[in-house]
This record gives sequence, structure tokens and C-alpha cells, in this order.
Amino acid sequence: MDPEQPSVPVSGTSRRSFTPILFLVGVVFFFLPFVDIRCNNVSLQQISGINLATGFKIKTTPNGSLLDNLDRSNNDDITFNKDAEVRDLNVYALVALVLGIGGLIISLINFKGREVLGVVAGIGAAVALIGLMADIRSQVKLNLSTKTDIANIQLAVDLPPWFYITIAVFLAGAILSYKAIKENRRCQPDFKQTSCIRRIPG
Repeated sequence: MDPEQPSVPVSGTSRRSFTPILFLVGVVFFFLPFVDIRCNNVSLQQISGINLATGFKIKTTPNGSLLDNLDRSNNDDITFNKDAEVRDLNVYALVALVLGIGGLIISLINFKGREVLGVVAGIGAAVALIGLMADIRSQVKLNLSTKTDIANIQLAVDLPPWFYITIAVFLAGAILSYKAIKENRRCQPDFKQTSCIRRIPG
């Protein structure tokens, strides 16, 4: 075999370059609606992931009732009352956002063990979002119900598709990080190495 035979990379280099994109997409999706508060199929307020992670205000009419004057046209805007209730940040949303940003930073830095941390960040962010989903359904809906004084209304707290896509994106980032771990085990034990090398027979 010719010692000067060309070599080609066959490892997860492309996986490593794609993993930061997944974490970046997951973080960007936090700026999209994660919660849609609805009453009788009318959207009252949409809350983004950033709002959930940092705190937000519940929209009310000037007299303080969330659903006052529902018999008006659905096109009428519900505005912020100056004394509207400020909701504290949601811990699950904050943890998911921090882990998503951490996964992005980790995936951009070349150091030993970053793939393991990428798996932890991706799975942790997804689990935190699942916890957020359960918390939203139990807490937000309960709190909104106490603000209504109109009978025969149906409150709903929907989770838009972006929410579920964000979970899937973080899980995909964890999966790519895990595959990179398996690939590294087949490479030479040099943590600076970015790809396995296979000789082309000639």
C-alpha cells in the first residue's frame, strides 16, 4: 500500500457543524408564541417563550376583568391595564432557555467532553419544556379562571406548534451530540482530533 495514499474524513465533522445550528434554532424559537390563551375559540393573548422565561403581564380590560364585554366584536382589542397582574418568570422556561444557550455555546467550543455536555443540555432543555407544558396547563389556566366573572365561558391554554418543534429541535441536538460520542470512540484518543481518517486503497 502506498504510504502517500490520500485520506478522507469519515467522522461526524458534519454532525458537529450542524449541532450548533440546532441549538441556535431552539433558542430563536423562544421568541415565538409558546402559549395561546383562548376563550370560546377567541385568542386573548399569546405569550412567547422569552416572556415565560422573564415574566409577563396578563392582558385585562381597563376595569381589571380579563374577559369583560365578550359580547362585543371579536375585533375589539384587549389592552393592558396599567395595574395588570405581572406574572413571575416560569422556572421551567428559564431552565430550558439557559440550557439551550449553554448547548449552543458548548457546541461552538472545541474541548474534551463537549459532546457529553451537549447531550445533557439538549435532553435537559427538552425535559424542562415538557415540565413547562405541564405547569402551564395547571397554573395559567387556574389563574385565568379566577379572573373571569362571566358564566358559560370556555377557557383554553393552547400550545402552538412552535412549542413542540422546539422540544424536537433540542432532542435532535442531543442525538447528534450522542452520535458524535460514539464516533469519537472509534477515533484515535486525541481530543483535538475532529475526524476519523480512512485510507483509500489503491
